[in-house]
Amino acid sequence: MQVYDIQTDAQRREKMVHGSPDFPCAAYDERFSAFIGHEVPWHWHEELEAVIVCEGRTLAECCSQRFPLGPGDGILINSNVLHRLTWHSREDCRIINLVFHPLLLGGTEQSLVYRRYLLPLLADEGFAALPLSPAVSWQTEALELLRRAFELRSQPEDGQPLLVQAYLLAFWQRVTANLPAEVPPRPGGQPPQDRIKKMLAYIAGHYREKLEVSQLAAAANISQSECYRCFQRCLGVSPIRYLLQYRLQKAAGLLRQTSLPVTTVCSEAGFSHPSYFARQFQLLYGCSPSAFRRQEP
Repeated sequence: MQVYDIQTDAQRREKMVHGSPDFPCAAYDERFSAFIGHEVPWHWHEELEAVIVCEGRTLAECCSQRFPLGPGDGILINSNVLHRLTWHSREDCRIINLVFHPLLLGGTEQSLVYRRYLLPLLADEGFAALPLSPAVSWQTEALELLRRAFELRSQPEDGQPLLVQAYLLAFWQRVTANLPAEVPPRPGGQPPQDRIKKMLAYIAGHYREKLEVSQLAAAANISQSECYRCFQRCLGVSPIRYLLQYRLQKAAGLLRQTSLPVTTVCSEAGFSHPSYFARQFQLLYGCSPSAFRRQEP
C-alpha cells in the first residue's frame, strides 16, 4: 500500500501539483490508514477540493469550521483555505476527492464565467467550505456529478477531459444556484488566515528550537493574546498544542521514511527529553515510536 505524506512549504501550502498545466484537475482514492499519522494534516492550496466519504467517518476542519462526515457525505473546500481531515471511525476511512483549479471552470480571470460565478465565492472570506449531504435533493445531484467526474478522471480516456470539465461545471452550477441559503457562516467572523500562516511558517522554520508564544506573536506582528485567539479560532488548538502536534508529525514522518535511531528522531523533531517525546507520541498515535516504525502502512 502506498504511504501518503502531504508535503507542504513553511506556510503549509501543499507542494504537489494537481493535474497538469493544460488540465489542472486530479482525482484521488485514499484510505486514512495509508497516511502518516492516519490523517490528512493541515494544508491549503489554490485549487478547490471536493471530497466524498465512501467508507468510515472523518472530521473535516476548515479553518474555524468543523464538519463530521459519514458514508455518502461530501464537502467542497474553498481555494486557499487551511483544512485538515482526521479519522473518526473504527473501520478504515476511505475518501475520493477531486482537486481542481478554478481556471479549469472559468477559463481565464477575465472571462464572464470566472467573474460572475467563481470570483464571488473565491473572494468571499466567509466561505471556507460547503458540506454536501445526500439527504438534500440538489446536493444529491451535485454529489453524483462529482462521482462521475471522479470516475472519468481516474480512468484516462481520449475524451475524458471534456466530460470531466462538463461534470464539474454542472456541479458548480448546482452550488452557485443554491449557495445563498446553504453556506454556514463562520463563527466569530473571518479568521485571520494571513496571520496564522505567518506563524505556521515561523514554526516550520524553528520547530527544532525552544519556542515561546511571544516569538510566534512577533512573527505576525500581533500581541500574545491575539496569537492565542488566532490559533484557537483557526485551528481549534493553542499555539503550544499545535507546536507539539507539529513536532510529533515530523517525528512520525522520520520514523516511517528513515532508519534514524529513535533518539535522533527525538532531537530532529525538536524534543530535548526522550521520555517526554515517547509519552506524547504514545498519547497521539497510540503506540511507542519504535512500534509505530514497525507497523505496516
